[in-house]
Amino acid sequence: MIRSEEKLSVSRKPRVCFKEPLWVHVVSSEKMYPKILRESIGVLENVLGKTLTLPIPKMGLNIHIIVGKNTVATWGSESSLSYIERIVKLCVEKGCLSLDAIIDELLFSIINDMLDELNSLEIELDTLEEALAKAYETRNLFNVFRKLRKMRRQAIMLRTFISRASSAISIKETVVEEASSLIEHLEKLHERLMALVQFNYIVLSDKTNKVVQKLTVISSIFLPLTLIASIYGMNFKYMPELYHPLGYYIVLTVMAIIAIAQIVYFRRKKWI
Repeated sequence: MIRSEEKLSVSRKPRVCFKEPLWVHVVSSEKMYPKILRESIGVLENVLGKTLTLPIPKMGLNIHIIVGKNTVATWGSESSLSYIERIVKLCVEKGCLSLDAIIDELLFSIINDMLDELNSLEIELDTLEEALAKAYETRNLFNVFRKLRKMRRQAIMLRTFISRASSAISIKETVVEEASSLIEHLEKLHERLMALVQFNYIVLSDKTNKVVQKLTVISSIFLPLTLIASIYGMNFKYMPELYHPLGYYIVLTVMAIIAIAQIVYFRRKKWI
């Protein structure tokens, strides 16, 4: 591994991943071809035509990659180093000591990590679906949406790399199929999330409608009572009912009957 002079200490004798320089990884924050990589092995002839980016899903990081005719060069942050070392170890254990085999192993690892992330998201969606049946979970829904959106960007990076690499090097058909399956799974999960978002809006709308309905019922009950109180609150001199000895009790009784009748009616209609 090679370390960047700008951010970290430098190995004076840069090490490569294998005995032969099949894969060189540089710890560097640079986005373009790092200076220390040029000094070590020169400028690679990039068979892909440009520097591409690959995701490290579980770590939330990216690495940059150039594929030469006989060497793969990658670089990324210090945190990406442990991930690359793990892939190198797998390559050595499986005897993947050719350029094509190294690329296949790298892609397999990324795809498997993304599939694990998708499985975790599916479990979160299952939990949300159950929660939404009882109460709305807008915040959790947004968190899942944000994770899925990030994974879609990573899948686009992966698809772009495979598309370009397939025209220059031999990539196993199983890798291409796994990548296609991953993207298809991702799209289906995105559709499911969109359906869940719509369901969430329906739940929210239903709750809002119920609140508005209750407020409307309460207003309907008090409307005729307010009308009666307003009539008898007018200051006219000649209002016969005002001088009746039982007028006050009669009006209260009428108002109570109206209110009770409305409540019974609304309950039969299941509005309250």
